[in-house]
Amino acid sequence: TSAMLDLNSGAVRTVVFLEGHGERTVDGDDRGGLAVMKEYLLRDQYRLDKVNLLVKPEIPAGTSLLVIAAPKKALDTKEVAILEKYMADGKPVMYLADSDTPAGLKALLKKYGFEVGRNLVVDPSRHLHTLFGGTPVIPQPEFGTHELVDPLKEKKRAVLTPWSTNLKADGATAEVKGYTYHELLKTSAESWAEVDMDSQTAQFDAGKDVK
Repeated sequence: TSAMLDLNSGAVRTVVFLEGHGERTVDGDDRGGLAVMKEYLLRDQYRLDKVNLLVKPEIPAGTSLLVIAAPKKALDTKEVAILEKYMADGKPVMYLADSDTPAGLKALLKKYGFEVGRNLVVDPSRHLHTLFGGTPVIPQPEFGTHELVDPLKEKKRAVLTPWSTNLKADGATAEVKGYTYHELLKTSAESWAEVDMDSQTAQFDAGKDVK
């Protein structure tokens, strides 16, 4: 996150988190919370703020990065319009996606060529080792080639993406043009996106699950 902030805006000061829709919060230290993210940002002397667009319908001035952390509830059309204009102005946004992405945000992301699935990524080949409590739903993806992840790759660091959903990016289908897409993390060729998230057993079903 720190590297992304530095690359996008140079002198980083304020990271703003959208709230009001059941988003993951920097104040939560449970499995879905972002307390660790908060710890690292504060350690690097970033200022943290929150915004509820229904209460105050504007992104705070001086925002270096807007974080939309997996909202559960639908955003009002006016909120989506504010976000759309903010993104159209070229402002940096970090979207943390999960399988419950509201329809309004899905439509906005699709304009930029992103498609968020409603499924669970399973990787039987690359995942946290069972000795450490790992299962195929805790993938350990490989790094792509980009200045954001190259230092992690050089230091032989590992990234885990537990209970994640698949994300597709295709500039050819995007309404908004002019962006370059980089694949930072990728699961193995044996992985798939399991559509039946309530199933007690994970197996790839051709024609139903996503490869």
